[in-house]
Amino acid sequence: MSWRLMISALLVPLLAACSAPIATQTPQLSIAASATFRPAATPSRTQPPPSPTPTLTRPTRTPTITLLPTYDVLTPIPPKLKGFVGVAYSLESEQAYGQYVIRVWAIPTQTVEFIGKAITVVSVNQPPLEIVSVFAVDPLSGKDVTGDGLPDIIATKAGCGVSCHFSTVIYSLGHTVVKVFQSPDSRYTGNLVDINQDGVYEYVGYDDETFQSYCANPVRLTPKVVYEYQPDSGYVVASPHYPEYYAEDIAQHTEMAVNAKPNDPDKGIWDGTWDGTIKCSILPLVLDYLYSGQNEQAWQSLEQ
Repeated sequence: MSWRLMISALLVPLLAACSAPIATQTPQLSIAASATFRPAATPSRTQPPPSPTPTLTRPTRTPTITLLPTYDVLTPIPPKLKGFVGVAYSLESEQAYGQYVIRVWAIPTQTVEFIGKAITVVSVNQPPLEIVSVFAVDPLSGKDVTGDGLPDIIATKAGCGVSCHFSTVIYSLGHTVVKVFQSPDSRYTGNLVDINQDGVYEYVGYDDETFQSYCANPVRLTPKVVYEYQPDSGYVVASPHYPEYYAEDIAQHTEMAVNAKPNDPDKGIWDGTWDGTIKCSILPLVLDYLYSGQNEQAWQSLEQ
């Protein structure tokens, strides 16, 4: 046998062995049974409890009940007289107007000094009001003179020393007592007059100061001053609104001015000629015209 045959004989089984599939042994993984798999627990942090939502509470106010003082309206209590020993007021009259009781007091005995009467205005829920040195209680007192539907107390007060001076006061009796008016002091008493007949009274007083600044005449030559009531302002000077009210005075003072003579021995100071001139006999007429709003006539009378 040739060597080629011998090699072929050897190669055939070798090649056959190489072409056969090689059996591979699959490794067996053996996992032992274990507990159920759980992920590792993350360590927990202790959380603070949630803070409560603040509740807004409005403070409640405890109602305060204030008891108003009450005053005795049934028992007449006279005003006290200071500086007078053994002298006391006695009740002269009393009248009720709504919630108010008005009492007028007088001095029963004569005294050297002027004391005058007194008025007390008493209500259950207000301190008493005392009006002293009263010369007279106006007949219109208790009526509505201002047209506001409320009763009014009207009195003339007096202050006396070497001479007496007078002033008119008006109080309105509404929810509270309100002083509506007090006239300037004058040597003459004023009065309430419904000049235009509208139900609201005007007050007619006198202007002493202007006349006495120029003249020392003691007689009644001072000009009238008319006040009218205005709801928002009370009584205000309104003389020019009532020129007709000065007509009588203008006529009298015109005659006095025409007949005036300087240094008249028969009349002396009584017609204003006390200083040897007639200026104080003419001034009343001039002031009448000025106060009544008739300025042109005032200058004409002065020039004449």
